[in-house]
Amino acid sequence: MTEESNGIFCWYAKTDTEILGIVRVNWKYNDGDRDCYDDAYYVIEYGSNECRPVDRDTLLEMLGDYETSYIYKQEYTEYGKYILLM
Repeated sequence: MTEESNGIFCWYAKTDTEILGIVRVNWKYNDGDRDCYDDAYYVIEYGSNECRPVDRDTLLEMLGDYETSYIYKQEYTEYGKYILLM
């Protein structure tokens, strides 16, 4: 498996109780015959100098009905999610 690219995307989300800074780091791999994406999420709480890792389910729970369109909600394989090549 070879890494082809990576990226970092950040945004703020306001919930009923707090403002969160969310960081998503993603990687694109090629495993020979298909591309895969994988990602990791980190949270920075308002007024904090720490960035802590958080799993997707916990992050979705923290955000509730707020902005979650940047978070992948489907199942991952052991290498992330497969991308169809056109």
